[in-house]
Amino acid sequence: MQHSKLKDHIFDPKKKKFVSPMNAALGDIANINDWFRERLPEYLWIGLVLDYFKSRRAAIRSLASALKRITLEFPDLIIPRLSTIFELPEKDQKRVFNIIELFIPKEALSPLTIIYTFSEEPCFASWLSSGESDVQYLSSIIERVMKKATAYHSDFSTDIVFFVVYTCAVNGKIHLSKNQGFDNIVDDLNSYADAEVLNKEYREIQGFIRCFEQTSISQYQRNQAFLDNFWKKTSSIFECSSMYFKYKKEVKKDVAKSYVSALKAVFLYYRELYRVVDPLNLKFLVLLGLSVYSYKRFMEIVDHNLYNAISGRSVVRTMIECYLMMKYLLKKSKERKNIWEEFQFHGIGKYKAVLKNYQESTETIVSPHINVDYLNAIVNEFKDEEFIDIDTSYFDDVGIRAMAKEVGEKELYSLYYNYDSSFEHGLWGAIRESSMIACQAPAHQYHSIPDVENYQKMKSVWHDAVMVMNKSVNLLIEQFGISDELKDRMKEYGL
Repeated sequence: MQHSKLKDHIFDPKKKKFVSPMNAALGDIANINDWFRERLPEYLWIGLVLDYFKSRRAAIRSLASALKRITLEFPDLIIPRLSTIFELPEKDQKRVFNIIELFIPKEALSPLTIIYTFSEEPCFASWLSSGESDVQYLSSIIERVMKKATAYHSDFSTDIVFFVVYTCAVNGKIHLSKNQGFDNIVDDLNSYADAEVLNKEYREIQGFIRCFEQTSISQYQRNQAFLDNFWKKTSSIFECSSMYFKYKKEVKKDVAKSYVSALKAVFLYYRELYRVVDPLNLKFLVLLGLSVYSYKRFMEIVDHNLYNAISGRSVVRTMIECYLMMKYLLKKSKERKNIWEEFQFHGIGKYKAVLKNYQESTETIVSPHINVDYLNAIVNEFKDEEFIDIDTSYFDDVGIRAMAKEVGEKELYSLYYNYDSSFEHGLWGAIRESSMIACQAPAHQYHSIPDVENYQKMKSVWHDAVMVMNKSVNLLIEQFGISDELKDRMKEYGL
């Protein structure tokens, strides 16, 4: 299935979300379709038959013969759902199972006996009572078939839903107009059913089969009790089968050490340049402050081995934000000479809000990580707090996305910052990637397992962190210059 592009999504200003083209077209109907959880359990018996036969053609012919006979005798049994068969009177159930046995060996369906026992489905269990009884063997078959049928657009799953189309056709429930391009549909379906191996020429008819099956769902009520029982039984039979990723740092220790050494030399150079040559230059101070903060965050990655950790992503996000702010301040400073001071007191105002909340709180706070006395000193360092306002918005009341776009770094926001923000805010995508291990058991619906042992690591942030750090350093070079020796050293690392 070819997925839509981001530009194809439709923005809904009321919901403040980009709606996918499919959801925009189908509306609430799109939410009722769940092949693996809601429909496969009903058709699993067909999948077991398809899996049992070595020949695809033989399997389809056998199923087609059985279903044709069943639908002719039971015209109300339009869709071959197992729950519908189980709801038939006992006499009719026996007749259905006898018809199936005329064309399909009972052994093909014997794995279902570990799910539907005599106490629940006596007629079905009795019919299969003489079959294979090795639970481990039978469960392995069910697991194999469920894995093969997981993806709705796979050939195997399409073969299963083909029989929804087939039984509807036998019952005369398919009415297609020739002038709508369906003049050869019957021949195409017959050709599809008779093929031993599927190739590209059957892609169009496969699309029709899946489309018809999906549109037929709304006509039949979902049997929730049947589904709940199926998943309760299968989930208790199978054990979790966890899978997690292992990643390397993507940088050798000596390379990281060498880069850090060059980086430190650069910032020592700028510190001395500021301290000795221009110690009252607010522009220099703010830009150097932002870049040194990024440098210290970068050093946390190296010193604490955060290359593949959640915190590493938080560091990269902060570094990007500092770099964007540097570019934004430089751009706005051309028209606002006091912007460097404005930026400082915007941040001090944020600290003042924290300070006042602590001073005015009636709660007893034990061992906070905030040094209130130091906050008080910082807030009142250059101006009495009574003359400092508290701005509740982001600096200049501009969002990071808008800022990135304004300074020509839209890609840095959309490809890096936006992703790393998920980790900073604890959104589910980040939780799923970093703190949940994938279970490979289809009977558990491929659920996630909390990673308490901390096995799951993520791709290294090294290259991205270096890239952003270099961008910040390059801004300093453009504004204040640098020695040829240091420039040559940084060139080795992509500056």
